[in-house]
Formats: sequence, structure tokens, C-alpha cells
Amino acid sequence: MRFLLAPAFLATLLLSGSPLSAQTPKTLTVALAHEPDRFYQPSTLAGQLVANLVFDPLVGLDDQMNPYPVLAASIPSPDNSLVRLSGDGADRRLIVTMPLRQDVTWSDGESFTADDVVYTWQLMSNPRSGFDTTVEDKLKSVDKLDDATVQFTYLSANEARALDPERYKDQGSEPVVDPLYFFGLYDAPAIYPRHKLRDIIGDDPRHSRQIGAFESSDFARNPIGTGPYVLSNWDAGNALTFTSRGVALPQRLGQPALDTIVFRIMADKNDSLTALTQGQVQLVAQDGLDASDAPVLDTLPGVQARYTPGNAWEHMTFNLDSPVLADANVRQAIAYGLNRDALNEAIMFGKAAVATSQVPAWSWAFDPTAPHVTFDPGQANQLLDKAGWSRPGGGGIRAKNGQRLSFKYWSTPASFRPALMAMVKDQLAQIGVEVNIESVPSSALFDTSPSTPQALVNRDFDIVQFAWVSSYDPGTDAVFNLSSASIPSKANGYQGGNYGGYKNPRNDQLLAQLQNGLDPSFRRIAMHEAQGIWQSDLPVLPLLLRPITTASTSRLQSFRPTPAPAGETWNIEQWDLANP
Repeated sequence: MRFLLAPAFLATLLLSGSPLSAQTPKTLTVALAHEPDRFYQPSTLAGQLVANLVFDPLVGLDDQMNPYPVLAASIPSPDNSLVRLSGDGADRRLIVTMPLRQDVTWSDGESFTADDVVYTWQLMSNPRSGFDTTVEDKLKSVDKLDDATVQFTYLSANEARALDPERYKDQGSEPVVDPLYFFGLYDAPAIYPRHKLRDIIGDDPRHSRQIGAFESSDFARNPIGTGPYVLSNWDAGNALTFTSRGVALPQRLGQPALDTIVFRIMADKNDSLTALTQGQVQLVAQDGLDASDAPVLDTLPGVQARYTPGNAWEHMTFNLDSPVLADANVRQAIAYGLNRDALNEAIMFGKAAVATSQVPAWSWAFDPTAPHVTFDPGQANQLLDKAGWSRPGGGGIRAKNGQRLSFKYWSTPASFRPALMAMVKDQLAQIGVEVNIESVPSSALFDTSPSTPQALVNRDFDIVQFAWVSSYDPGTDAVFNLSSASIPSKANGYQGGNYGGYKNPRNDQLLAQLQNGLDPSFRRIAMHEAQGIWQSDLPVLPLLLRPITTASTSRLQSFRPTPAPAGETWNIEQWDLANP
């Protein structure tokens, strides 16, 4: 028997937020400037943004850069007895136990288990896999204790020296540890399904020669994941369409409210912004926008532009081999002579954050009480006078013993840098400091071969400007760019990012303690002390924290861009569209 609704009753349902209207499928369209490269181990931002819909990590980072458990049932720490040291002397080792969620399924219905975590680690360990394994190289093994528990065992000192005598020559008897241990597989963007990948590369991924088969496999275009969406169509060069699995997933932050997500490939930002204002797309992702678009974005009706402090901080590195720049008074004077607020307004339309420290303000390690330099040309002039650099007639470029206060100032020609460097030149001229701008191609500046004259590793600049990209752990970052062991030289194969040649024994001691420390409270205290040293010595001068720029319809709810590598789709399951 068929039942027909009376017209009056039907009208009431349609006008009242009825069950019928609630069942109307919701679709959100995102404009990407670039086509994703792949889902498995994406190497581009666009790839990561779409992979977030399909795959999950063990532990994620939210928009405040706080770790939270995803496939892990809880985050290991010394406080919950999931982290311990075992053994004696040089055979002592760090053991991390990670409980896993027991109610997670892959999109094909198979259960997620510890086997998937072990297989992902084995896959990463294959030299042909292409994974960055900075943390994972310190692991001796990853073992399944049961379906819902995995154990990460780090190398002992003896094991480390036997494995890599040169790398661990100064290890002593201390066990190998890593401050990022609680992420499990920190360098894995996701955990992958063993039951699918073994069909492609076999049961021994560590030694398989079939790694390249991923690119041409069905898995590359039809991935199986634990995430809230499945790929339903990939129209190469045009769009990718995802469909909700339609269930609340225990590892996610809610049941998806959006039934379909479409990523349109729109290389021209004018096209994507026009589509946004016309309601054809609801979000323009960060890969197609930057702060220079602010004058347009801020005027678009019905559009909310967001400028989230990112993880790339523009800075100036001083070459401390220069006798002039070796004087801290000169470096501090340069800092006082720069009006970074004015730089932000003119170059970034006020959308960047002025960096007050070598640690971003969003970081757990940031010390808001650390002293920092603000624009004060009077103080800059006093410091230069004190250092013996005089200005003839009170104007012009300063000199001392017949030498002009003049520096080679290098950077790349990319994006905003030429205009920023020109402003820096003008501002420093006001305090009698001359900088001669040299534009160096990125390919030359960041070449690790000393045969390239303008490569940073040759350290032939006076001042160089570029951006460091901060990770979750600024202590690990600083080992690379501020430890004396990281000064590029022939002796260390020109490895390391301490291009200014900074040396401070207490800084080196703190960085070593930070790398070996497991207690978060201790590490925060040590990071605060380190920041005080950096601000006093000023081997690098932070300028601006570049913003992550996105634009969406004002109807988009729970959209929370993050400086984390996962990008803005990290919480896709929470997004919703309010009614027009």
C-alpha cells in the first residue's frame, strides 16, 4: 500500500527544517591550485590535503599544535607507564608501548590492527621507499604484542655503534632516544593497510624490490584507508570526488556532516575566487593563496579570509666569521634598526605575525617572557656609537678605521623577498648601515655542494635572508640550525644548517639535553633557557611568521587551519555548511 502526504502537511515539513530537508545530501567543493601527486606518502601539500580524507596517523596535531591520539588509543608518556628504560649500562634501551584503538576498520571492512603499524614501519625501512626516517632510524624494532598493542624498541648505545659507528661515536653508554617518541612513527604521514599492500609488494616490505609498483597499482588511484571518506572518482586534471563512509569513526572527532567533498583543480586564482563568490566552490585552499591576496580577499562579499600563523619564519642569518658581525652590538643594532611592524604592513599587508623569537608563538616551547628586540633607532645608534662606528657629519654610512659599515645581503628572488629586502636596505640606511642586495637563485643558495660559489654551505655571505620551517619540536630544529656541530664544513661533509657559524657551549649543552630528554617539563624549561641565549646572542634575527592564507564561504563551520604539516583538512569530519 502506498501512502500519499497531504499537500498542507508536506508544505509544513518542507518549511520547518523537517526530516526531509535534513536528509538533503551536502556537498562541499574545494579549489586546489595543484593536482595531488598521490595518496600514499604524498610529497605535495595538495596530496596531503586529500590524503587526510582517506588515511589516519597514530597521533595527530590539532590547530593549536597539541598532539592528540588518532589510531593510538592513548599517547605514551612516562606518566602513564607506557615509556620505560630497560637493561643496564650501554645495553640499556628505550621501550615505548602504544595501545591502539580496537574498533577501527579499513574502508573495505577489514579490521585495523597492530599488523598494519608494523608493516608500515617495515615499509618505511626500505631504502627505496623514499620516506624520511629521521626518527625511525633510531628504532631497533617495532613489534606486535597483540592486535591492539604495538611496541617500539629503540637502539641501545652498543647496538647503535655497531650499526653506525660514525654517527654514534659520541653516544657513550646512554641509550638512543628521540623526543618525538610519543608519535610512534613520527615520519609516517599515515598508517597503511597491510592486507592490501602485501598483495602489491609482498610480506617482506623492508627488502622488497617492488616498491615502485605502488605508482601503477590500483591502490594508488583507489586507496583503502581508515579515514571518513573514500575516493569515488578521480578525473585527472579536473577534479577528485570523495564520498562519506556515512558512519561515526571512533578515531575521528565526529561523524562527517558533509556527504561529498569535491576538490577542483583550478590553477588560476582568479578563477577560484570568482567561483567562490558565485557559490560554485566553498573553499580556496592554501596552496593557491598567499598574503598578497589580502586586498582582494578582504573585500569579497560572503567570504571569510583567514590568515593563520604558519610554520615558515622569515629571518636573517648573520655570518659570525665576519669580524664586524661577530660584535653582538652590531647585530643588536641591526635588530633595533628594523621596523618589522612596518615590513609586515607593507609587504604582508599586516597579515603576518611579527616573530619575536626563534620559536613560533604557537609552539609548546615558546617563552612569552623571553626578552626581544623592538624597533628603537635611538638604541641602534647608541650601540653602533659604542662599537666605534661613527657617522661623518651625523649622516650617511658609518665607518670605523676607514672601513664602511657595509654588508653583502643575500636572498632569493622568490615572491615578496625583493620588496622586503629593499625596505630592509632603506631602514638600515637610516642608522648608517649599508647592505648590498644580491639575488641568488634558490637552486644555488640551497645547493649542498661546495662547488657552487653562492651556496649557503660555503658561508660567503655577510647576511642572508630565507625561511626556516618549524616542526613540532623546536629543539630538534635547533640541533640542525644552531648547534656548533651543524656548521657546514669539509670535516662534516658540508652537512647542517648552522650557516652563520654560531658557537655557544651552553647552547650546545642544552640542545644535547633536549635531544636526550623524555620529560616534557624539563624540555620546556631547557627550551626557555635556550631562547634567552639566542635572543641575547642573536645569531639569527627573526622577522616575520608567514601566514597560511585560506578563503571560504562564511557558511563553512568548524574550519580551523593549522600550521601542522597535515594542512587545513586535518579535521574534515567536523566541517559543515550552514544553511544559506
